[in-house]
Amino acid sequence: TILGENFNGKDIEIVWYTIKHLDDGYHIDGYVKNVVINVTYHSNFGEDKTSTDATRTGEEYRALSYADTGLSARENYKFVGWYTDMDCTEAYEPATLMTSLDLYAKWVQNKFDVTYYVDGKKQDDATEKYAVGDNVTVSTTVPTKAGYTFKGWTTDDVTVEDDGTFTMPKNDVRFDAEFEINKHNVTYYVDGKKQDDATEEHA
Repeated sequence: TILGENFNGKDIEIVWYTIKHLDDGYHIDGYVKNVVINVTYHSNFGEDKTSTDATRTGEEYRALSYADTGLSARENYKFVGWYTDMDCTEAYEPATLMTSLDLYAKWVQNKFDVTYYVDGKKQDDATEKYAVGDNVTVSTTVPTKAGYTFKGWTTDDVTVEDDGTFTMPKNDVRFDAEFEINKHNVTYYVDGKKQDDATEEHA
């Protein structure tokens, strides 16, 4: 039948849920309760994959978790909920279903931290978030330290190119300031004449 191959006429119930007063008279809207229907879940990325979950009209339906659908997860993205449209503008809330339903996964790209430290202390306002694959430019901020000269930012987490950029990996990245101690010359003079080999370098 048009109500599906699992339709059982003994279980059905007509539910009237609204009365409308229109120009041509009154209209009453309703639906058939206890009809088996499918909720179709869409992965909503790449070649869209689907999974179905059977329920019945007239029952409040709560969406499955993404893991419970058995659909493949999207690499480098976080699942943030089910939506009733492909563009993910209308979030699904538990509702009494009157007909079949399609739900679409919404994804937000994972972002990781790039953080800068000086002498083991994280710098205020020096943490930035980037998505995997982003082209990131290392900070040009020059920290100061008494008696030392800043030599640059170092890290073991990524390879920084000669132009000061790197590709954001699937993890946080930490940079540490590298300093070189300042050195000064001590020179010895006799009667105003600098002594040979009498200049020494000291930190």
